[in-house]
Amino acid sequence: MYDFSDLNAEQTAAVNEINGYVRVIAGAGTGKTRALTCRYVNLVENVGIPSENVLCVTFTNKAAQEMKNRVKSMLGDNSPAKYITTFHSLAVKFFREEYNTISFPPFFDILDSEDSKFLIQVIIDKLKLRSTDLDTSVQKLLDKVHDAKIHNRYSYPEIFVSESMDDILKGMQTHDEDALVFYNFLYEQRKAFKLDFDDLIHVMLHVLNTNEKVRMKWQSRMQFVMVDEFQDVSYSNYAIASILSDMHKNLFIVGDPDQTIYSWRGAKVAYILNFEKMYPGAKTLFLNANYRSTPEVIKASNALISKNKERIQKSLVAINGKGSKVLYCHCKTATEEANFIARSIMSNVEKKKLTYSDFAVLYRAHFVSMPIEEVFRAKNIPYRVYSGTSFYERKEIKDMLSYMKLIFTDDDLAFRRVINEPLREIGLMTMKKIEQCAESSGCSLYKALKKMSGSIERPEADRFIEMIDSLRARYNDMKVTDIFMELLYKSGYESMLRRGGDEERLENLSELKAAIRKAESDSGETFQLQDYFDSIALYTNMDYTDATDKVRLMSVHAAKGLEFPIVFVAALNEGIFPSAKIKSYRELEEERRLAYVAMTRAEKGLVLSDSEGERTNSRKYPSRFIFNIERSAIDYMRELPRDLVTETEYFIRSSEQRLLSDRPSLFNVGDKVTHSLYGTGIVADKKFEQFLIKFDNRAEAPPIWIKGHALQSQKIKPAAQGIKSMPQS
Repeated sequence: MYDFSDLNAEQTAAVNEINGYVRVIAGAGTGKTRALTCRYVNLVENVGIPSENVLCVTFTNKAAQEMKNRVKSMLGDNSPAKYITTFHSLAVKFFREEYNTISFPPFFDILDSEDSKFLIQVIIDKLKLRSTDLDTSVQKLLDKVHDAKIHNRYSYPEIFVSESMDDILKGMQTHDEDALVFYNFLYEQRKAFKLDFDDLIHVMLHVLNTNEKVRMKWQSRMQFVMVDEFQDVSYSNYAIASILSDMHKNLFIVGDPDQTIYSWRGAKVAYILNFEKMYPGAKTLFLNANYRSTPEVIKASNALISKNKERIQKSLVAINGKGSKVLYCHCKTATEEANFIARSIMSNVEKKKLTYSDFAVLYRAHFVSMPIEEVFRAKNIPYRVYSGTSFYERKEIKDMLSYMKLIFTDDDLAFRRVINEPLREIGLMTMKKIEQCAESSGCSLYKALKKMSGSIERPEADRFIEMIDSLRARYNDMKVTDIFMELLYKSGYESMLRRGGDEERLENLSELKAAIRKAESDSGETFQLQDYFDSIALYTNMDYTDATDKVRLMSVHAAKGLEFPIVFVAALNEGIFPSAKIKSYRELEEERRLAYVAMTRAEKGLVLSDSEGERTNSRKYPSRFIFNIERSAIDYMRELPRDLVTETEYFIRSSEQRLLSDRPSLFNVGDKVTHSLYGTGIVADKKFEQFLIKFDNRAEAPPIWIKGHALQSQKIKPAAQGIKSMPQS
């Protein structure tokens, strides 16, 4: 029996809550990953549930790998932990097993975002679409394809489960350009046996909803379902978890409504807030003891988030000892603000013997980093900007991964990427002949090149074929690291970079080698090339960390799930943070949650800053989030000018009045509602968050006004097959 005596009382209660529907509200830094890991170990080791019958889903590969490593350290290296995974990785495992449901072979491939862009470029050339800006056109068309899949246009999941391509071919006859691009994209996917990120989730959900045999098989297998970061689930994520847990009725969710910051990609805070309405009888537990931050950071963070209305009331309690007070610095210009941040970092590095990697500068929008970068460069402060581009989407990384992919599959996209990297005298005319040969023979571009090798007389192309075929004959008996190194050397790619003196790209390839070696070490002796690509295709920028001694500059969204000793939150100005784009009170609350996430990344020190100046022809005002924090919880390094405070307060009041007038109503006239004291009734009138209710058991009495938070809706959304109905929030 595994002993969990080192857990606190809240964590122990969560670990020991075994059966039924359970919601754990876990605040920032409260040890939720530890509690989740221990519950998994408790189920497998103490309760005796086989690990293949326990599903634990989280949102990043990094988090999933961390949990696997913790489980192995507790249960031993032989623990399979097969279903500690992300939603996308779960879908890959699902379709590796259920590939016949989509008429794919078991070795289907996964399109990442860079592959998808490359495929759009192929379609643009094929359809002879013209644009003055190809990069903009590619992204625009890719966004339209993504939007069509998200909103299930063209009955898109059904096309994947169909055995024929008739619907796709019929769609390719349309004169509508958007539909034409969409169907051509699907055609290229089906032809090459590829799924993208959207397909993995939406097609899996479609199969679970429509194929009873497959649904029953996976429901039977998943005796216990656990979902981490439940505040971030989309409808499709929620539906998959709901379906898989529906047979055994064991669904354990962990999350923090105060950290819901991804509504723009489908996350709905209502799923965690209304969990007990979806599953009557569900239990709710709380993790409130914060082990990450100082009491000063927690006090300021609690003060900020308490201003939100759409939340579950809770307050974090800091376990750590007293630290320094949260600082707020108001500056005259953005350059002065950047200089303040730089001086603070340099002073701490010099006097407190901290390293540059102990510091993170967080911001709402990427443009904020520009003056900070300029000052950092001038003062020789090493830094790294975490942008939206993933490490795994850099050209040299994609090139070498494409070489590796060609070893076990005839991938046309991979072939197109590397056939002339380095140059092999395969020009446009020769490439056209290869494409024509592939089309007429019904084969891949690589096989077409082999067919034509005697006629095109390109020695470099012959050496390319010899290299690929040689590795194809041996790769099952080789380590993935050895395959990578042989390709890097024999392809001439390393030599090409060295001749060009491209040290940065060589360093990136060295990091890729280290990442492959770590993946081999984590996965054990059975790790092969296909296993590596199953994981690497699903990696995002959140799964890559730079171990060098540099200050990290990143957006708050990118910082989610991370923590740093000292955090600077820069450009806390109205119109920047919160964003000028918000149009409703609900969006304002998400912005406040985003600020809360930024503040709770800090372990020992938190510094907030803003600057004056002009922005879009108006004066820059300090963010309302500064004023949301009581003065007792924050130390102003300089007092704000009185006229600026007056103008700012007027601006904020006017802004919030506009947002309140646009705020979506909790209920509409005619809705049926329930009150804990008066029972059921009908909404007769409304004003902001108050509703005039005519109660059924007070038929002779006049209607009375009730605040919205005291009422519950009786409206129920229609449920998809196998999914619990979701009360409206």
